[in-house]
Amino acid sequence: MATVTISGVSKSFNGTAALHPLDLTVEDGSFCCMLGSSGSGKSTLLRIIAGLSDPDTGTVRIGERDVTRAPSEKRRIGFVFQNYALFPHLSVGTNVAFGLRARGIGKKEAHTRADRMLELVGLAGFGKRTPKQLSGGQQQRVALARALVTEPDVLLLDEPLSALDRKIRGEMQAELKRIHQETGLTTIMVTHDQEEAMNLGDSVLMLSHGRVQQFDTPETLYREPANGFVAGFLGAVPLGNGIIRKKDGGTDAGRATDTATGRTEIEIDGTRLRLAASTLTDGTPAEAVVMAERVALTPASERPRNEDEHEGTVTSLDFYGPFARAEARLGSLTVPAMMLSQHAHSIEPEQRVWIRIAPGGLHAYAAQEATRS
Repeated sequence: MATVTISGVSKSFNGTAALHPLDLTVEDGSFCCMLGSSGSGKSTLLRIIAGLSDPDTGTVRIGERDVTRAPSEKRRIGFVFQNYALFPHLSVGTNVAFGLRARGIGKKEAHTRADRMLELVGLAGFGKRTPKQLSGGQQQRVALARALVTEPDVLLLDEPLSALDRKIRGEMQAELKRIHQETGLTTIMVTHDQEEAMNLGDSVLMLSHGRVQQFDTPETLYREPANGFVAGFLGAVPLGNGIIRKKDGGTDAGRATDTATGRTEIEIDGTRLRLAASTLTDGTPAEAVVMAERVALTPASERPRNEDEHEGTVTSLDFYGPFARAEARLGSLTVPAMMLSQHAHSIEPEQRVWIRIAPGGLHAYAAQEATRS
């Protein structure tokens, strides 16, 4: 186990920057997920850590060792590829033992250790089968066992679950979490699935166009997205452009928060909505984004309107199994709401409702930051 330290690492291909200079520290024993869409630079960074690609600038350290120019086999890493990369003509046990045999470990010892590792990943007794006799999830477990059996300092995972169906993927996420808890191995995983990253990672590195957008715990990333790009990637929906306002309508320079209430608002087409904490100053043009799952719709016929609620009209309602998604018209705005289906049966299109955005459900960013990438 070891801390991974990236300092000033950059990489370009044919004159196009895949990674702009970045710094990153993944603490010993932690599980870091690198999250971003295709072309964000996450796989490039993983390959640089693995020694499969050299950085143009910067250094890579694993523990106290500078491994920037060291070959992969000298870095004490385990690597799990997206396509498993198992040898089809070898048995499962021989696949797992392959790295040990390449290091000069005797056949008997290598297979004994391989069997123990197969037991760890839930495949005890599968050693004599061939990869083609296994399901996709089982093959991925074999690939994981092969990476772990050499007792690496760092485990690297390159979108290892992307080829699996939803059910098996969920099972493998639980398995990865269990194995990480049991081994305490420093783990870095690339994914484009935000739910996967938030579920597995102790920390999440958000990348876009080769730049770090945010590096935080999953909870902080969700509750305090650094910019509109991060918020949007995590599911926030653009609400509209407006102006930051103090609650009392004052114009104190440099003050966007009412000192008495600690609240900030954004005014969009005459509608003022409460924001999560914001450092934007009063009068700043900004774009608002809203988390649909933090919006509540209550039929106006059920009770009087409460403070921080707005009157609107339901314009659409769609059910997706256990969840339902609705939209409500609030002045010129369209406000999305995501809720459990059982809570949606009391509303219907064209119904008058009270709209409430829970604290922290609405964020605003200066126009130049809202789409920063």
